[in-house]
This record gives sequence, structure tokens and C-alpha cells, in this order.
Amino acid sequence: MRYSDWALGQFFEKARKEPYFKETLFVIVGDHGFGNEQQITEMDLGRFNVPMLMIAPGMQEKFGERDHTVGTQIDIVPTIMGRLGGDTLHQCWGRDLLNLPEGDKGFGVIKPSGSDQTVALVTADRILVLPKEMPPKLWEYQLGAEPTGKVIAESPDEAALKQKLESFLQTATKSLLDNTAGVIDGKPD
Repeated sequence: MRYSDWALGQFFEKARKEPYFKETLFVIVGDHGFGNEQQITEMDLGRFNVPMLMIAPGMQEKFGERDHTVGTQIDIVPTIMGRLGGDTLHQCWGRDLLNLPEGDKGFGVIKPSGSDQTVALVTADRILVLPKEMPPKLWEYQLGAEPTGKVIAESPDEAALKQKLESFLQTATKSLLDNTAGVIDGKPD
């Protein structure tokens, strides 16, 4: 990690001196986070907690130094396109994380790699974990230096979160089976 920090620091120190820097949006994203010593939910949230670093002139002034909106890889392209401006047509299921409706803190659908069939819907402070052929479990969580997680026995929003997760999965599955993923106006791109 220290090497990455050093290398990126060196890169940006040099890039800032180049003419292209003023007209470039740099986007840096890891492929996974760091697992926690002790998992706080059935899903290892540390592995899915991956920051996205966006560097461009005026970014910090407009959006602040940090934004804790929840998103996943499907949100990267729409977020980049939103920074570039203008009308854009893209084939991503994601959203522009820096232009969500007021009060929307984002969400993400995650699944471990491999044959594990568990899926989850993550929001700013909750995660609904849905193992295959088992009842869902809703957790309240907090990440950071000392991550915590606790099961929420009953919650009025559990049904809505479950419906959102299942709807996302059904839409994705149908799109893949019908070969309509990546189709714009009824025509493959």
C-alpha cells in the first residue's frame, strides 16, 4: 500500500506539470478491498469496500474531498460520463454517483467470486444478505478502523430492500438470457 501511495504521488507530481493535466479526468479504482480479521456480517464487507479516486481540476471544490456514496463497478462509467458533461447514452445499469437525487446515498449489489451463490444489497449503513435457499438477513454495519455489524431482527424496510435486490437480479438474469444486455433502442451496439 505504501508503494502505491508513493508511486501515485510521483505520477501526479509529474502529471500536474504537463499541459494535458488541466483537461484530464484521472480515475483510479482497485479490484478489491482488504478483508477484515473478523467478518462483521456474512459478507466480508472489507473486500468490497473499494474507494474510487477521481482527480481533475475543480473536483474537490465542487464535490468535496470525500464522498461516502455507496456504489459498485457498474456505477463507474456513468459517474465518469457525468463529469465529462453533455448528453450521453451508455449501456450501463449503474448511476452517476455524484448526481443522485437528494438524500440518495447509493446502493450496490454484490456477490463473492466463485461458486458462492450468496448475494447482497448494500446501502450506506445496512446490508441485506441473501444466501441461496435460505432466508435473508438484514445487518446494520459501520466500516472504518473498528468495523461493527449487528443483525437487525425486525425492520420495516427489510421487505423493500429484498424486493429491490430480487428485482435487480431478475432484471439482470432476464437481460442476459434474452441477449438484451448492451442493447440500445432494440439494436445491439
